[in-house]
Amino acid sequence: MQRTDRTPQPIEFKGTTLPVVVVTLRSLQADELARAATALFGGNDFFDGDAAVLDLAQLVEVPEPDWRRLKQVFKAHGLN
Repeated sequence: MQRTDRTPQPIEFKGTTLPVVVVTLRSLQADELARAATALFGGNDFFDGDAAVLDLAQLVEVPEPDWRRLKQVFKAHGLN
């Protein structure tokens, strides 16, 4: 059913197929994640610019994360 109201809505969904990597985090400590990612993938762009969705459901403690640092960690391995 299509809306007849042309007022812009605050959210919109469009169907698309997008390859995405789901990253399940059990910690938000950037240094710990950087060491683990380097151990798993080495020091290169393992993911080649892939899109990532962070799954935070398994976090036990949720301290205030340093999102800038976490973004750097993931980008260093090719995740966006």
